[in-house]
Amino acid sequence: KLVEARTGSEVLTLLTMDQVGSQSLGYAEYGKAFQRCGEMRDLTALLQVWEVVRERDVKLSGAAYSILITAAARAARGMQGIADEEVKLRAFETGKSAWLWMRYEGHEPSLGHYGAALGLCAKVGNADWAQELWTEMIQHDFQPTSIQLSQYLEALASHGGNSEWELVKSELIAAETRMIKHDAITLCALLNSAAMHKSLDRVDWLQQHLLPRVEVNAIVYCSLSKALLLCQQPERALPLMSDMQARGATPLFRSFLQEAQALVLILRKSPDQLHVYDKFKVTAEAASAFIDQSRNSSGAAPPMSRAEIRKLESLESLARRISTGEQVPLSQVHVIDWPWAT
Repeated sequence: KLVEARTGSEVLTLLTMDQVGSQSLGYAEYGKAFQRCGEMRDLTALLQVWEVVRERDVKLSGAAYSILITAAARAARGMQGIADEEVKLRAFETGKSAWLWMRYEGHEPSLGHYGAALGLCAKVGNADWAQELWTEMIQHDFQPTSIQLSQYLEALASHGGNSEWELVKSELIAAETRMIKHDAITLCALLNSAAMHKSLDRVDWLQQHLLPRVEVNAIVYCSLSKALLLCQQPERALPLMSDMQARGATPLFRSFLQEAQALVLILRKSPDQLHVYDKFKVTAEAASAFIDQSRNSSGAAPPMSRAEIRKLESLESLARRISTGEQVPLSQVHVIDWPWAT
């Protein structure tokens, strides 16, 4: 029943029902409660379950601690997908407290535990603990995978400092000596971090040094497009579609949507450039064809949301208005919900 709980309060009710009793619950049940709270990103409920565990003096397994730390990382995103700094701090404290209790109770961390803790650091942007964990992991002769590397580098890059970014670059080089293959996950994480910091220097470095060495997909190019757009470089986002297809990656609907966003930004700056509007119409038609093809294939739900389709429609309306000479505020042109520069 715990895995089917729909709210945090329901999880707590199931754990504290009189007819259940604390003695009949194994650590696996508490692990399920942690996992469900994490899936709902309900930090308050997660802390309450953790409090029940401590009050009942439950000796958790190493696997349950890993689930708890992972749940804290998920909850750091906030229940609506947007977490403030207080939520991130509380989530971090919860996860690190679980790590310390795990060690106190005699559980030696596995590679999975390090991955969970590094994932927490990545979500909250804590570079200091991430460096401690990474150093300890290497000293204990663990062989990290690209997943742990990605989490570690994301934590460093999220911090935003120049010294952390230099460490990111040196760790990318060092990873090759450990035979860790750079992949799309790592590149996307670093591009998203560069986008959030609106650091064009970082985007340039990643595009020049890491993009050519990674097996790419459409998500990588969407991340690069987003980073360039947030760095106010819409012109540089336009060649990405052809570059992506030249490397054998199949576009997503988001690929067309972000190209349309770039074109509207360019059109706003130069409304007399009719070829830009012509290019926009070609992109919009390709996006519409993608929608039709997706709806007609195997009867499955299309791989785009109704909200994304409405954004394309909004961009089409904006492009028409701008092309007729209407002055549109920049805030209206930023259709995709990103943290645009003001």
